[in-house]
Amino acid sequence: MLIHDDEIRNQKVKRIQKVCRKETTMNFLGSQNEEDKKRKTISMRRRKEKIPRTSEKFSVKSYSATHTNVEDM
Repeated sequence: MLIHDDEIRNQKVKRIQKVCRKETTMNFLGSQNEEDKKRKTISMRRRKEKIPRTSEKFSVKSYSATHTNVEDM
């Protein structure tokens, strides 16, 4: 009798674990898809406005450099 109860409990636990795994993988895939969408929209914007990637990075760096110099003085 006790052995039978343990088997049933183990089966229930396994079912719950399967469901939890599915949910976590779905959530993970969902978050990845969101990131991909953001990247795609950014790249599409770059294509439309024809902005090279290096100029954006350079402008941010030059601004931060001038900003820190002003604060030091």
